[in-house]
Amino acid sequence: MSIFFFKIKTQYENLGDALINRELIELMSESGELLINANKVPRNFLTQLKVDSKRISLLSSLSFYFKMLSKAIFSSAPVYLFLNPGGYGGEISAVSFVKKYLMYCFLSFLSLCNVRICHIGISYTSLGNRHAAILSRVTKRLFFNAVRDKISWDYAQQSKLTVSKILPDLALNLPTDFSGHNRGTDYFFSFRNSKEPNFLTRVGEFINETVTEKSVSLVGYQVAFDKKTNESLVNGSNIENKQVISLTLSLDDNVAFYSTCKYVLSNRLHVLLLALSAGAIPVAVINKKENAKIVGIFDSLGLSHCLIESSELSFEKVNAISINAKQIENKFSESSQQLKQFFKELN
Repeated sequence: MSIFFFKIKTQYENLGDALINRELIELMSESGELLINANKVPRNFLTQLKVDSKRISLLSSLSFYFKMLSKAIFSSAPVYLFLNPGGYGGEISAVSFVKKYLMYCFLSFLSLCNVRICHIGISYTSLGNRHAAILSRVTKRLFFNAVRDKISWDYAQQSKLTVSKILPDLALNLPTDFSGHNRGTDYFFSFRNSKEPNFLTRVGEFINETVTEKSVSLVGYQVAFDKKTNESLVNGSNIENKQVISLTLSLDDNVAFYSTCKYVLSNRLHVLLLALSAGAIPVAVINKKENAKIVGIFDSLGLSHCLIESSELSFEKVNAISINAKQIENKFSESSQQLKQFFKELN
């Protein structure tokens, strides 16, 4: 049986990161012995992961890596270190490059000591020269490196990054619920800021076009960084309920909330996927270049019709969107089986 090691280091304010880390931990837990380094991880983030306390190590990183090396050298079982899932994009500073180069040297050392380093659930897009250069080195040292969509795969090839396979986004390990909930909220809006000029203006205009006496519209955020953006949206809108809903505390509560929504409009990938798992219709309001990972993952799910460029956002287009519940349930099930099969083959 395999031995897995995992050090949690991510954006603790982002419930989407909690979601993909939770699903990765569950998959590792089902497949072998697992030790998680949760040193300095906030308690409320750790709560979302639903991890057996016996698998949690609050020891220093030095002790954690010493234990890993001991297992790799003296145990007959294969030893794996999984890196944190997520997206890679943009440029990094010279200081960050040096830090990442030192991490590359450390990962190279671990690899030489028989630790199999894996990375799954990732995307690559619009990398700067320094960022691409260090990732090219790092990916060569990985035992396995899987991107989560075809766009990332193609981009990785062009950027000379070493990738092994395409595996589904870890959120697709979620169970689905398309039962007949009372979907009392017609439209739920949740947006991050965008580099695209006038993006929020167009979203605000759409909200005002959508709001009627007969519809219920709400605005909220799943990532703490997005609070001000969504407050600005609701304050400039005709929405009667000016309360901006915070969805930053509980993944389970968020699923329950999304199960009451008909349409969820967002440019946050894991807002859309969590809402989809709860049976809501996800409408990705995007810029194709800026939101390439959403485009790639929605294409893989057969949901390209749920993508709308912000410049083309209209009431008619949104209300024309529907989803095939059975098809989505099958896609989630197939993706979950694909992820489980990957871990099964590691033993």
